[in-house]
Order: sequence, then C-alpha cells, then structure tokens
Amino acid sequence: MRYLNPVFFASLLWLLLAMLATPAAAEILNDVTGATTAYALRRLDTNYTGTNAHAITVRRSSDNATQDIGFDTNGNLDTTALLTFVGTSATDNGYVVTWYDQTDATTAGMDISEETVSQQPQIVSAGTVVRAANGLPAVNFSGSQVLSVTYATSLTGQSTVFAVGQFLSMPSGVSTVNQRLWALNNNAFNSTRLSAGGKDIGTDDTVDARLTAVAGTPFGSATSSFALNTTDVFLATTVADGTQADGHDTVILYANGNNVLQWTTASIDQDDDVLTIGAQTINGTLGLNGYLQEFILYGSLDTADREKIDSNLIQQYVPEPSSLVLILLGLGMAGIVRFCRKSR
Repeated sequence: MRYLNPVFFASLLWLLLAMLATPAAAEILNDVTGATTAYALRRLDTNYTGTNAHAITVRRSSDNATQDIGFDTNGNLDTTALLTFVGTSATDNGYVVTWYDQTDATTAGMDISEETVSQQPQIVSAGTVVRAANGLPAVNFSGSQVLSVTYATSLTGQSTVFAVGQFLSMPSGVSTVNQRLWALNNNAFNSTRLSAGGKDIGTDDTVDARLTAVAGTPFGSATSSFALNTTDVFLATTVADGTQADGHDTVILYANGNNVLQWTTASIDQDDDVLTIGAQTINGTLGLNGYLQEFILYGSLDTADREKIDSNLIQQYVPEPSSLVLILLGLGMAGIVRFCRKSR
C-alpha cells in the first residue's frame, strides 16, 4: 500500500488551515452603529468611501514627505501603495502622522495625529511593513510615541473601548501603570479620567505584568487577572460607567472576550477633552512599547453589541483553532507517524 509523502501532506494541511482562517467581516461599524471614533488598518464601514476615506497619513524618512494611504480592493491597508511611497531599502522607514477616524470621512474632528517627528509611531521599518505576531500590519509605539486628538465635547459618562495590541516588553515598576494602550484625559487639569495598560505586580517583570485599568482623580487603578506576554496579540475591552457617585463608578475589563476584572469602587470624576493612544499624555509619557492594530470607542453598549464587536475583533486578530482545524492537525500527525513507521 502506498502512503502520502509527509511533505505533501503537511503542505495540504497548511493550505486547508489558511482557507479556514478567513478574516472577520470588516464592516463592524455597519453592524453596530453609533461609534464615537474608530481607527483601524482595515475598512470598518462600507460607507467610509470617497477621496477622503484614508487609513493613515505616512511620513517617509528619506525626505520627510507625507502621503495618505488608503485600502486595497479587499478593504485592508494598501501595503503596496505604502511601500511604493516609503521605499523598500534598508534605510527606508515610514511613520504615522495621522490615523483617520472611520466614523466620518467628511471632517477631521476626531482624526488622531502627531506633528512632532520624534513622537510619531512607525508603520514601515527598513523597507518592510511593520507586522504584529498575527502577521497583520500594525502601528509600532516604542515607548515615547503617541497619537492624540483634542475634541470640544466631553465624553464623560459611559464608555466602551476596544483596543487590539501586543506588548514587546513587559511593564516594570509595581507603583504605576507604565505602558498605556490609550487614555481619556483632561488636558487642563493634566489628569486621566480613564485608561488601560500594563502594570507589573511583582518583582519579576517577565511573569507578573497584568492588564490594568486606571480611573479618576485622585488616581486609582485595578489590576486584572489577565497575564501579559510579548508573543501574543490580544483584545482589551474596557466598559466604564462614570455616572455613579465617587467611589462607586464601575470599570469592567475583558481580555479576548473573557471577563478579567470587575472594579466597582472607581472614581471617574474628571471631564475629558483629549484622547491619546500609545501613551498616557500628549507628551508620550508612560508610553507603550508594542503594537496597536485597532481602536474603537463607543458610549454605552448593551451586552449583545459588545459581544458582537469582541467576536469580530477576535476573529480578525486573535483567531483560535476550530475543532475542524484540530481534527485536521490530528489526522495529519497520525498520517505522518504512520508513514514513518511503514518506512522503517
């Protein structure tokens, strides 16, 4: 009896896995309407079209020229146009000047940006598109980079925030949340109303870092059960209710859709007028050393809508093997073992 060549069989398995690992439908803003702001490296809304419907504005290192980069025909970041503009040599680097708000293609009201060259996060490194562990394009913040926007109307009250990211180093220092994924701040009072990031809770930074929520003035924080690492992309969802009395506001954290923190004694008592991503402040303090791939901010969401967005983002960025995939892998290993035994 003849047996399949193991190399051929393994190749067939990988092809089947690739076919099964289809990305999530991109138009989540159509499915769950009412987002306050949304930044992504894929199109999130079928209505986000036209001459102003870009993903990012990029500055290239060769001459500091800038160009808007949009989406390809599949709704993903147009990496071909990106590299054509920035270049593909070892000395070519590209930086994000503006990340466009996809809730509105007609105004610049909530586009998030950074004019200071040294504080712009990176999207092309040495002629190659920056990619996170999931293989998808990512914006790289290296500890002091930040993107921010100032807006006229405070976002106090209830907030639901979705952030997809990956840490490249572990937060250190048990006294502070020193790598912020994002923050809602009050610029006049130099204070943070709500934020999420990483905090070291022990003496070993590589083991004890946890996803942590920050809220209010005076400063308060609560550490979740979700352990951080430097190898995996994750989804951090923050659900906050600042409408209760001080000391009774609530912050709930979900990691990859799982509830990892219930904080019921928070004080979310400052009006905010600045959104930052990649750091706590517009100066880049307490900055993230890692990647961000998507950020969506809503007001209040019901559980069904929150779970729908969680599911979409997890499918896109944090895929888990399906039962069929596991079965195929098991069959593949069994076939290879059988072949090896027969060949003895």
